[in-house]
Amino acid sequence: NRTAPAPGSPCPAAGFDAAAQRGWLRLSFLRVGGERAAFEFGFEYDQRFYSIKIGFDPEKYSAYSVGRRLVHESIGRCFAKQLRAYDFVGAYTAAQEYWQPQVSSVGWVYVYNRQWLAQAHHFGEFKLKPVVKRALRRFRGR
Repeated sequence: NRTAPAPGSPCPAAGFDAAAQRGWLRLSFLRVGGERAAFEFGFEYDQRFYSIKIGFDPEKYSAYSVGRRLVHESIGRCFAKQLRAYDFVGAYTAAQEYWQPQVSSVGWVYVYNRQWLAQAHHFGEFKLKPVVKRALRRFRGR
């Protein structure tokens, strides 16, 4: 069973399907008393683990640092597999300060096919958006 992505989701399901077929996706759980207390979703590629999302029920488990414990286990698996890095993906958060001695800058790479929807996104992202941003800056500057 697969749940359809939410409209406008930044991560298309097709990309996850391709990653799953290549064996890159990872889903881990930390169990407490037989119950799933925390999860981590990510992927492993080119000797690196990319942690996309870590989650837990804060009302039930925030006092126990289950997210931190799961990251600890995940980093241990990275060492055991001799991976080069464990990478927190996404915006930097205060919770990462415990683990991350350095911050790496990243950039976006867009790959488009020739279908109309992809071309429309390209137009909006790289043609229309810069024009609108410039116009807003000029308007606000007055």
